[in-house]
Amino acid sequence: MAHPLDPLSAAELADVAATILAAHPGARFAYMALAETNKAEVIEWAEKKRSLEKVTRQATATTLEGGQTYEYTVDIPSRKILKRIHQVGLQAGVTGDEYEGVEKMLKAHPELHRVLRKRGITDMDLVMIDLWTVGYLDEEDRPKRRLGRPFVFYKVNPEANGYGVPVEGVSPLVDLDTMTLIRIDDTGADIPLPQYTGDYVNAWRTDPPKYQTELKKYQVVQPDGPSYKIEGNVVTWLDWKLHVGFNPREGACLNMVTFAGRPILYRLSLSEMIVPYSYPKNPHARKNAFDVGEEGVGNNAKTLRSGCDCIGSASFMSASLCASNGTVTTLPDIVCVHEEDSGILWKHTDWRNNRSDVRRSRALVIGFWATVANYDYSFNFKFFQDGTVEMFSELTGILSTVVLPVGVSHDKYGQLVAPRISATYHQHFFCWRIDTAIDGWRDGNSVYECDSVKTPAGPANPLKNLFDVKYTPIKSESDSGRVQDQTKFRHWVVFNPNKKTELGLNPGYAVMPWAEGTLPFHDSDSFLLKRAPFLSKALWVTKFSDTEKYPAGKFPNQQEHEKNGMTTWVKQNRSLENTDLVLWYTLGFHHIPRPEEWPIMPACRAGWKLLPYGFFPRNPCYNAPPQACLIKSKL
Repeated sequence: MAHPLDPLSAAELADVAATILAAHPGARFAYMALAETNKAEVIEWAEKKRSLEKVTRQATATTLEGGQTYEYTVDIPSRKILKRIHQVGLQAGVTGDEYEGVEKMLKAHPELHRVLRKRGITDMDLVMIDLWTVGYLDEEDRPKRRLGRPFVFYKVNPEANGYGVPVEGVSPLVDLDTMTLIRIDDTGADIPLPQYTGDYVNAWRTDPPKYQTELKKYQVVQPDGPSYKIEGNVVTWLDWKLHVGFNPREGACLNMVTFAGRPILYRLSLSEMIVPYSYPKNPHARKNAFDVGEEGVGNNAKTLRSGCDCIGSASFMSASLCASNGTVTTLPDIVCVHEEDSGILWKHTDWRNNRSDVRRSRALVIGFWATVANYDYSFNFKFFQDGTVEMFSELTGILSTVVLPVGVSHDKYGQLVAPRISATYHQHFFCWRIDTAIDGWRDGNSVYECDSVKTPAGPANPLKNLFDVKYTPIKSESDSGRVQDQTKFRHWVVFNPNKKTELGLNPGYAVMPWAEGTLPFHDSDSFLLKRAPFLSKALWVTKFSDTEKYPAGKFPNQQEHEKNGMTTWVKQNRSLENTDLVLWYTLGFHHIPRPEEWPIMPACRAGWKLLPYGFFPRNPCYNAPPQACLIKSKL
């Protein structure tokens, strides 16, 4: 360990598992990661006031024991259990062995055989089963037992895309603790299997498109190697320096982000991701996936390949995870670090003498990919020379679909993408936890909502052309829920009121939404907004607390209402003026599928930016050197 926030090593994970199993044999692990170390201790270490050995290092683990959920805190050096808390009435997220166990159990079950025979399916080797959580729709879903609602698909051959042929209306209800079938709800026996149109893997061989012959090779070559350096989990690139963490729930997260030695962020991570679908009937009405809280995007992270997932002089980081039985697996190359050309950094041409000065922009990208059932997501942190940080995801994979009855070609709640296959309308919500430290680890921060507003017509605006910016302070937590408004170019700025730049301004950074942000199309008393009421606003702000990490609560699985999440926190109504702040920005991405997204979706992007806002007294990259082409042209 070289940094107090380094993820648990394989040896540490194994020690923690062994410690818990020695005390409580038979425990199954649903989660294990570094407990977020005391923030004050980490800051003291960063200021060289505390040695690494003196920084508390603990693990947090969630287990399943006899149908109950327990949380542990384990001291790493002493291998002692410090806390064991019985989380009564709460269910941990699903585990990898449950995904595998459900598929194996159901494919061997005579009741599923009977249901599938009615549809002409007899070869169970061609059946594919995806486990989904039940969400919460009625009393049966209460977390008194651990439930799952799988979806069933049919592969026309062993290499086929299983999502290409959904088996409509077959909805098993399974007990995940006992790994038994409770029943199968069959509402689609009269809906035959659709025609298979889902092949994408081999299409380039059987139906080669024009670009196979006309698109020439493209290579990114960095003959001198990359400009970044990696030491352990610490990445430095130009003026940027940061630490990369990883855990099974959030995946990659960033810690202690600085520019030219000046702090900007203590932590940046994806705290929750929710994907609700718009469909009136079960089982599809249950599709409200909490992909961070119920699944864990870190659990679903995939190995990346140089030249495909990342190009140029890419470097990779691996991570170790604890399986449910306590064994430890190291996932190789799941976080990629690489540089990208990012277009023009700045440019100006003097038309009088035709002198043109231009600089190309370089960016550092740190990211990972997670596959959650049919969907594939990238999660990327992109750093620019001008001090900007961009967070974006690429959404691809395969659409979630419904099979229509014979003769039906229109679906009010979806788009026809193939004969009798409709892709359901849905949304994606990415909630980012932004623990700010603008220009000082110990300084307080304050936050303002910024709207561009028209100056009323009158003596002060006779030409009716004026507008200015209205800065509204967000003073308390109960006042912090804010919505996005592109008509006002709304954004939110975090300032350090304790310092000033040479221009006399408080240094700040702005949360700058991309244009496509949206809110849920759900009533406030809907099942979704009962479970995740934080989605009703694009931004919340809270005073830092080391117990407040997940806006829908730590255990959203099978919960009717949010428990110990955002609405609980803001009821404390703590002051947000000149204090240790955490911003929670939720990006809403609205997805109306198109036929052009079948059988596999072209990747689309959704994201937002952290933009320097008076943090620098001038363009921090105005003195970037010219590229070789510009120097050569003036010789």
